[in-house]
Amino acid sequence: MHFRLSRFEILTGAATALLCLSFVCLFSEMASIQESIAVRANAALKGPGVYWSSAAADGGAITVQGAVQNKTVERVMVERVSAVSGVTAVHSDVLIIGDEGWCQGLINRLLEEQQIEFEQGKSSLQADSLAHVEVLAMITRRCDTAIEIAAHTDATGDAEANRRLSQRRAEVVAKHLAQLGVPARQLRSRGYGESQPVAVNNTQQGRRHNQRIELRVLGETA
Repeated sequence: MHFRLSRFEILTGAATALLCLSFVCLFSEMASIQESIAVRANAALKGPGVYWSSAAADGGAITVQGAVQNKTVERVMVERVSAVSGVTAVHSDVLIIGDEGWCQGLINRLLEEQQIEFEQGKSSLQADSLAHVEVLAMITRRCDTAIEIAAHTDATGDAEANRRLSQRRAEVVAKHLAQLGVPARQLRSRGYGESQPVAVNNTQQGRRHNQRIELRVLGETA
């Protein structure tokens, strides 16, 4: 049996395909713009009195998280992010924790030198990272506040799958810290997936920067 398409059907099909392709390209471009805004917002958050920080973009709306020394530092952070090109609104979830940042400073210095890494696409720690977790446990045992283990991925693959993977990774780190003597009540596990990029995902180096574990001092009594 042979089927022949009319000229109208051919033209209609071609138009539909072009329309779908246009939507795909538009969506991809919008995602790329949003990622760029988030990366630039994250860069703008850094500064004196900021213990840790992160920015997530929803279009041009930015949600800022972090822990800072005082309200003045928070205000400056919001002002810097508001000045980033493409940002239309800023919501602040920043914590004021006073001088509790001493603990964060020790954690940050360690993770800058020795990032915790996992097997590709899995939640199992690489062998070298087990030693890094042991050092982190030594530091966090000295802290009196709640600490969030924040896990991040790059934007490769499905966003929800990335979020679930990052949640499992955060829980694995929390489990190891607890086994090394950090009180379990002190630890909070949170997987952010690809929502808080610190680099664009179109290069291998950028994706590597986005695949990271952060420990965030929350300032709450554990």
